[in-house]
Amino acid sequence: MPKVKSGTVSSQPLQPPQSSAVGPPVGRGMNIIIVERVGNTELAQLQLPEFCIDHMMMMSPEGNVDMMLKHINSAIKPRVATTMWIHSSTRQKALDEINEEYELLRLARKDIIYHYHWALSRHEDREADVHEEQVLEIDKKLDQCRAHYRAVERGEPSQLHETLRLPVTVYGKGTPGDDLTAGDIEYAMEAVKQGTAVVALRGKKHAVLCAFRRRQSELASYQQKIFRIDDHIGVAISGLTADARVLCSFMRDECLSHKFTYDTPMSVGRLVSKIGVESQEKTQVASKRPYGVGLLVAGYDENGPHIYETCPSGNIFEYYAMAIGGRSQSARTYLENNYEGFDNIEDQNELLMHGLKALAKTLQDDATLTTENCSIAIVGEEQPFKELSTEELQGLISDLDQTKPEATGATPMDTSE
Repeated sequence: MPKVKSGTVSSQPLQPPQSSAVGPPVGRGMNIIIVERVGNTELAQLQLPEFCIDHMMMMSPEGNVDMMLKHINSAIKPRVATTMWIHSSTRQKALDEINEEYELLRLARKDIIYHYHWALSRHEDREADVHEEQVLEIDKKLDQCRAHYRAVERGEPSQLHETLRLPVTVYGKGTPGDDLTAGDIEYAMEAVKQGTAVVALRGKKHAVLCAFRRRQSELASYQQKIFRIDDHIGVAISGLTADARVLCSFMRDECLSHKFTYDTPMSVGRLVSKIGVESQEKTQVASKRPYGVGLLVAGYDENGPHIYETCPSGNIFEYYAMAIGGRSQSARTYLENNYEGFDNIEDQNELLMHGLKALAKTLQDDATLTTENCSIAIVGEEQPFKELSTEELQGLISDLDQTKPEATGATPMDTSE
């Protein structure tokens, strides 16, 4: 902003940046602000109300800007001052920006208050004190937002400081640690990665699910990884089994309601889209957390076999073949190298063998597939969803070559003399 000698006001700052030939619109939609400065220090600002600007324009012949500035000059003659103009569109943009920051802070405050009361209910006084300090800090920033808003409404430039730009994830979220059920999408996704591997692939007429099961100890039974939803749909899970049971119950209710209403089986894509909506709703409020489980959905409808993946964030994807869970990258590599031939496979056993081979890639070096630690299910044309029995699974595993290739590397250096 150019500095002007004492007792004068230059009309140059009133020129809009895009054109120096025509001045800005004077009157409605324009503010004139007088800024008092001593050196580089701003002492005060004075905004002329719109009715004053209109009055001065009426007093000036033909709305001459220079004549109007003479009226202003008489009021600020003893001062060292400059003038500036803010168009109404610029002011509205600044107000919208402050409103956006205010809303983010307000939502963050709501999250922290929820966690504050939750900490009090568990008698975690130290954590409650931290949340209380965060609430007080946000209250100060909310007051700053209100002050900036009032200033911009008066026509002053927006002074919104960058420290007000606080991402909502800074507040109201759990501390990452061993508990992967923290109320945050990233931690929910991490729960999926920590689960055991599951594989899904589809052929010409069938879709197959394969899952690796584990148990908590030698005294415990193996966890269930594959669930039947309807005669034409099933899911394999990786992540928190408790969350998977809730989603499976939701899916069964949706299928039953659709069949009762329309007397037809529910399409696979329609069901998966409902799962996405249900999962995404859990990410919107502080009182709930995302589902810590990933699903591979296999189904068959009038459009053929389908494989879908659902994420805790609410995203859904359709695949030719997919693997999720721990150590699943090796299985995905196998599927990427062989998926192009899956569409031509009509034999169930051949498709099942591809699923077992991909699942075997996820095992550690000293582990092998058995009838206890893996489960397989299939669904397809004229084939209701079915999980293979122990005898059927044993026949497939016996045909699977589980020998590990020997490690190859450089020959050890001969250190003998």
